[in-house]
Amino acid sequence: MTIFPDMVVNRHMTRIHAVRWPRSVSSSVVLPQAIIKMFSWTAWDQATRRLAHPIWGSIRSGIMAKNRSDQSGKDWDARMTECRNFYSEIPIWFHCRCFARCVFEYDQRLSEPSSWDLMSKTKAERSFCNDSRYVDMIVPGSASQALAAAVAKAQSIPLATVHYQQFPDGERLCRVADFDSDTAVIIGSAESDRAWVELLQLQDAVREAGAERVVTVIPYMSYARQDQAFKFGEPNSARAMARAVSTTTDHIILIDPHEDNLDSYFDVPVNIYSTAHLLADALPTTLCDPLFLAPDAGAVELATCVRDSYGSGKTDYFLKTRHSGEEVDLTTRDTELSDRDVVVVDDIIATGSTLSQAVDLLNDAGASRVFATCIHPLLVQNARTKLEAAGVEQIIATDTLERDVSVVSAAPVIGAFLEGSWCEPKYSLYHYTQI
Repeated sequence: MTIFPDMVVNRHMTRIHAVRWPRSVSSSVVLPQAIIKMFSWTAWDQATRRLAHPIWGSIRSGIMAKNRSDQSGKDWDARMTECRNFYSEIPIWFHCRCFARCVFEYDQRLSEPSSWDLMSKTKAERSFCNDSRYVDMIVPGSASQALAAAVAKAQSIPLATVHYQQFPDGERLCRVADFDSDTAVIIGSAESDRAWVELLQLQDAVREAGAERVVTVIPYMSYARQDQAFKFGEPNSARAMARAVSTTTDHIILIDPHEDNLDSYFDVPVNIYSTAHLLADALPTTLCDPLFLAPDAGAVELATCVRDSYGSGKTDYFLKTRHSGEEVDLTTRDTELSDRDVVVVDDIIATGSTLSQAVDLLNDAGASRVFATCIHPLLVQNARTKLEAAGVEQIIATDTLERDVSVVSAAPVIGAFLEGSWCEPKYSLYHYTQI
């Protein structure tokens, strides 16, 4: 007779805590290591993700296409046909495993209140829960300490203290010694290779400390611009980073990523929020006949968002020809610039070459004042010097990257999510919104 052990797993089904055998089985029975590995949810997940990814990726793309006004229903039908064709080729063991897991998750939800149920409630509703395990705790990354502190203060959520250590060989260690919560909200911009490693360590550290639910907020995601292999032999760096960070978190929050298709690279639910509208709050209220300029046609939507939030003005864009990473030719269109205040809006200021050239052109055309606004102020190398030398009036940016020009905080956007936007993965395939 075949005996199936009763597996006791955590709510995320990522590791086996114990294996309980029926009383009729002798306690001296030792379960072979191979069988334990076979029953391991982690091992199954690794196998199933490789098979399921094309299905869910196709369905997700189809839903996004169906919801876009510029797409026809034919795209949706084609996606569904593709799903059915692939689905018919999946072996029977995969279907059985998916069904068994669904039954297991449903049974878990009926037996006790899960973290999904509590997280779907608003902050006010969750405050009535007396169980301290369900109190959120903010865990800051080293690149987003001020932003994390602002979110924690605004939402009255405890802020963990992270200790950093660097070994003689260059390796680093992150330790969250005072973490004591069921839910960890990690806030850290991944602006460098070191920051990515730190993010992975923080996720693993809170898991080891007992967190059952981990939400990772990435205000700035580096490598997002390499979202495809542009030449043979190159990697899709954005996909590689997304897959790595998905391994030890349950939910990802991105803020104005450079490419809006990044959510498909993650293996967990992703919410994408915009902070562009907040940039208007830092602009002077006395702008003279303001013109909101995008550096190219692709950023017009960003400039329009800032213009709409400001409440007046017009929108236009430069004609741009890029020769290399730093060599760009800009030309203005036929818009009248004389004696007008101009606000240049971009998502990232990196080397400042494009923006400084734009400021030069606008000043030569007779613009009254030129303001430079962006969401992610990288400002690498001598970018700040270039902009000041070109005659920029003011640089306005958010604190997704903490610089001296970060006068606008993304904390209200993150706080709004924490207050009441928790939701289960099946309801959060892709969400792009302004709060």
